[in-house]
Amino acid sequence: MLFGSPRAPGPPMMRTMLERTPTHLRHALLVVALSATAGSAVVVLSLGASTGAVVTSHLAQLAADLTAMALCIAVAVSAEGIGRLSWSILAGGLACWVAGDTVMLVTAAAGPGATAALVSDAFWVLAGLCFLVAVVLMYARVRPERGWQGALDALALTVSLGIVAWAVVLRPLHGGEEGVVDASWLIFPALAIAAATIAGWLVLRLRGGPHFLRLTFAALVLTSAGEVLHLGEALGSADDPIGAWLLFTAAGWTLAIAAADRLAHPRSRLQRAEGEPPSWSDALPAAATLSAVAVLAVGEGVLGAAVMLATAIASVRMVTAGRTAARLIEARGAEAATDPLTGALNRRRLAEDLHRLTATSRRSGARLCALAIDLDGFKAVNDTHGHVHGDRLLLRVVGTLRGHLRAGDLLYRVGGDEFVALLPDTPASEALAVAERLRARTAEEVGTAGVTISLGVAEGPPRWSPPESLLEEADAALYRAKASGRDRVVGAPLPRSSGPGPVLGSE
Repeated sequence: MLFGSPRAPGPPMMRTMLERTPTHLRHALLVVALSATAGSAVVVLSLGASTGAVVTSHLAQLAADLTAMALCIAVAVSAEGIGRLSWSILAGGLACWVAGDTVMLVTAAAGPGATAALVSDAFWVLAGLCFLVAVVLMYARVRPERGWQGALDALALTVSLGIVAWAVVLRPLHGGEEGVVDASWLIFPALAIAAATIAGWLVLRLRGGPHFLRLTFAALVLTSAGEVLHLGEALGSADDPIGAWLLFTAAGWTLAIAAADRLAHPRSRLQRAEGEPPSWSDALPAAATLSAVAVLAVGEGVLGAAVMLATAIASVRMVTAGRTAARLIEARGAEAATDPLTGALNRRRLAEDLHRLTATSRRSGARLCALAIDLDGFKAVNDTHGHVHGDRLLLRVVGTLRGHLRAGDLLYRVGGDEFVALLPDTPASEALAVAERLRARTAEEVGTAGVTISLGVAEGPPRWSPPESLLEEADAALYRAKASGRDRVVGAPLPRSSGPGPVLGSE
C-alpha cells in the first residue's frame, strides 16, 4: 500500500496470504530476474538478427511484465484509497505494455505490418500514460511543497531532460536533420521521461523515501532509457534491438521487485520526510533549465562556450542563493517556534508537534505521553525578589528539566511558570519514571531557592479523541498533584501520586 493504514479489504484468506508474504521475496525475484535476463540475452545473441531473437526478446519482456503486473495487483488488493488507485493504475499500465508486446510477438513470425505497429503503439502510449498518472498521484498525495511549486518544478525538470535527450541522443542518431522524426514517435520517450522525472523529484524531496519508491524510480529510469534507445533504433540507427530489449526487461523486473518489497513491508508507505527537503534542491529545476539551454549551445563555437559559461555561473549563483534563503527561513522558523526567555519550544510549536506525534503514534502503535509541569512557589519568589531573580531561577529550572529529559523528548513553555513535555514512543510507566526523575532533580538543584515542581502524566490520547485531550488529561493530573500537597507526580486517570519516595504508576 502506498498510503493509509495497512488494511486488506479482501477476503480473509487473501488477507492472510498477503500478511504472510515472505520478506525474502524481493531477493528471490532478484535471482530470478538476473537469471532469466542473462539466459535470454545469451539466446538472443546466439540467434543474431532473426525472428527467433525477436520472439525470445518479447517473451523475456512478457515474463518480467506479467510478474510485475501480478505483484502490483496484489499490492493494490492490500491497499486502500489513493494507494489502491496508484498500484491499480501501475498494474493497468503493465497490462497495456503486455498487450503491445503480445501484438508484436504474434506478428513477429510473419513480419510486423503497419496495422500491428499502430496497435502496439497505441497500447504503449496507454502504458506510458498509466505510469505517468500513477506517479502524479503519488506526488499529489505527499506534496513535499506548498501550492503549485512542486508541479512547476517537475514540469521544468521534465522539459529540460527532454531537451537534453533530444539534443544529445535523438538528433545525432538521425543525422541532425530537423523535422525527420514523426511527432507521434516522441510520445513514448516523453511520457517515460516525465514519469521518471516526477518519481525522481519525489525521491529527492523525501530524502530517499521508502525503498519501494526508489525501486519504482529506477524502473522508470530504465524504461525512459529503453524508450530513447528504441526510438533511435526506429530511426534506423541500429539493426540489433538487444539494447532496448534489455532495458525494458530490466525495468519490468525492477518494478516487480518494488511491488514485492512493498508486500514484504506492509507498514512502509509514502509520507513527508521528518526534515525539510534538501535546500539545494530548490535551485535544481532552474539550474536544469539553464543547463538544457547550454546543451543546445554545444557546437556553436565561441558563442556556445560563452552561453555554457554564463549558464554555469547562473546555476552556482542559484544554488548559493537557495542555501542562503533556506538558512534565513530556518532561523526565522526557529525564532517563531521558541520561547525568547528560556529557549524552550512555544505553544504554537506544541500544537504542531502534538498533532504530528499523535498521528505517528496512532499509525505505528507506539505510545505517546505528556507531562504537565508547574513550578511550586514561583510566584512567591517572584514577588519577594523581583522578576529579574525570577527569570534567572526560571532559566535554572529549564536547564534542569532539559538536562534530565531523554534524547527525543520535547519541552515547551506554555505560560509563565507552566511547561509541557512530550515523550514519544513512551509507555505510561516509563513516563512516570521520567517525571519522578525531573521532580527529584529539580528539588535537589533549585529546592533551596524555595521552588519545586509538580507534574501530571497522561498517555494517549484514545484513538477517536482529539490530540488536545492528552494535554487535558495531563493537566487534570497536575491539578490533583497540586491539590495533594505539591512536589508530586500524579498519573492519569487514577490519582496515584509519588512524593520523595518511589513512583506509584497509574492503573
